[in-house]
Amino acid sequence: MLDIIHLLPENIANQIAAGEVVQRPQSVVKELLENSLDAGAGIISLRIKDAGKTLIQVTDDGMGMSDTDALMCFERHATSKIRELNDLYQINSFGFRGEAMASIAAVSSVELTTGQMGSNYGTYIRIEGGFKKNHEPAPPKVGTQILVKNLFFNTPARRKFLKSDAAETKAIFDEFVRVALSSPQVEMHLFRDDEQIYFLKAGKLSQRISSLFGKRYENALIPVQEQIGEIQITGYIGKPELARKTKGEQFIYANSRYIRHIRLHYAVLAAYSQLLQNDVQPFYVLNIEINPQNIDINVHPTKTEIKFEDENMIYALVSSAVRRSLGQYHTGFTLDFEQDQLMINSKPDPSKELQMPSIGTMTEGYNPFKKKATPQDWKDLLSILNHVPDAAGTNVEASSQIKDVESLMPASEDAKPVIQLNGTYIVTTIRSGLLLIHQQYAHERILYEKYLHKQQSLQQGNVPVQQAMFPQQVDLPISQVKLLEPILPTLLQLGYDLQLFGQGSILIAGTPADYTGGDYREMIEVIIDELLIAGKLDAKSKVEVISRALARNNAIKTGTPMVHETMRMLIDQLFACQLPELSPKGLPAILTIPHAEIEQRFKR
Repeated sequence: MLDIIHLLPENIANQIAAGEVVQRPQSVVKELLENSLDAGAGIISLRIKDAGKTLIQVTDDGMGMSDTDALMCFERHATSKIRELNDLYQINSFGFRGEAMASIAAVSSVELTTGQMGSNYGTYIRIEGGFKKNHEPAPPKVGTQILVKNLFFNTPARRKFLKSDAAETKAIFDEFVRVALSSPQVEMHLFRDDEQIYFLKAGKLSQRISSLFGKRYENALIPVQEQIGEIQITGYIGKPELARKTKGEQFIYANSRYIRHIRLHYAVLAAYSQLLQNDVQPFYVLNIEINPQNIDINVHPTKTEIKFEDENMIYALVSSAVRRSLGQYHTGFTLDFEQDQLMINSKPDPSKELQMPSIGTMTEGYNPFKKKATPQDWKDLLSILNHVPDAAGTNVEASSQIKDVESLMPASEDAKPVIQLNGTYIVTTIRSGLLLIHQQYAHERILYEKYLHKQQSLQQGNVPVQQAMFPQQVDLPISQVKLLEPILPTLLQLGYDLQLFGQGSILIAGTPADYTGGDYREMIEVIIDELLIAGKLDAKSKVEVISRALARNNAIKTGTPMVHETMRMLIDQLFACQLPELSPKGLPAILTIPHAEIEQRFKR
């Protein structure tokens, strides 16, 4: 018989192992920065070229390595923090010059220069694709410098599937910010293509936050400090004015190690529940100091996911700490829950812009139909909808097969009831049964086609700019400003005159004449997010992406109560669209329940 099982060659095994840790340039940056922190560095410098694909260079003034350690750090399964099995459950460091270095060297060309205090010489090592090419003495210098060149040069398939340079650069910037927040006592520099992006002096955490995110954070931070037994929670949360609709400014650390933990995020949200609407995210930087024996950080190769021995207690402690801080420091933020929501008295006109009630004037839990719908009406409706799949989980392809739009049109004006379900869906009747409309996806479709039509109908794609009498300054993280800079000419063609203003600010000097959005900062962030997701685009595609971003920014959000007249107007405008059944991202905006299915559920 023919034997078919054999051992992989060492170089192939190394490349496969590298895929677990080195997924993109950001992965390399994370490992190298954390190694510098473990080396006790007081100054760390990161330099990248071509979004990290051509060069990632990290230089520090830490303790350096001996010649033997410099060689050993490139060996598979080499580590400085584990000597026996029990060490897996009491890890206090990030991992000093071990584990990941072999994986990085397997898919790149690495040059390492290192030296220790008191040594007469340093060490220089060059490795390409996992194979050692040079090993020689170097001039004595305390610290370590690592150059990672031509990442994935020997795994072209992996390099091919990297995202756009802008997206990969943003991922690196985000990683740098996460590490910088974990160690404000360390001076840190970031250079991109010979341009200095960050120069962060050593200092307090509050100063580090202000340096990274802008001056507007200086007077909007609330300190958090809570301790029960051996567990201590420290850091800062943001006053409600720092909350934003896009995620990205939420940071949780366990023993100064950045982690992703959705339940702890919900613990913070629970503490803000009486201050913020459901669709916004508060700012926070929180560190949980806990006995390493009570956590498991080896759940994921990148160690960003961990398990707590008593997760319920940690959840309660985090939520309590945030609530206490919000209570002790008067935020000056109040929500008016006493006024009724804005009523629209005129009859709906599909040609008019849909005007949504202001969130600040809505009564929590307000139901404009409570006088018209009896409890039995709701009971009957919910019994029908009980097993209807959520729109986000519905097969998009099946929904897109709807060809007869006329069959989806609501019944006659006098006959059709319109109600809102769970602050998310609009329910009405059609000739063939019941119609469910996802209010946010529907409004995004309406706005998307409106923006797209106006932008594409103008010659050469240029939209007239309405210059602002007093340009508005928007403070942003420096990394976002740098990512926005290359697309400013495209935005100007679309009517948005955005100008650079200092290191971390943008001036809104003009907008399209019909721009109705209010939160410029959020608008900019959403545009950046959409363009980063889309990657490299031609001029036409950029128009489509920005139209989608503006629609996403300005659309009514899930959980927003709507009055009867507003819902009728949304329905009318939705069915005037070219593709009413799908959101701009292809998610189903419409679901139908045929009469036959309703009768079957009632066993008729």
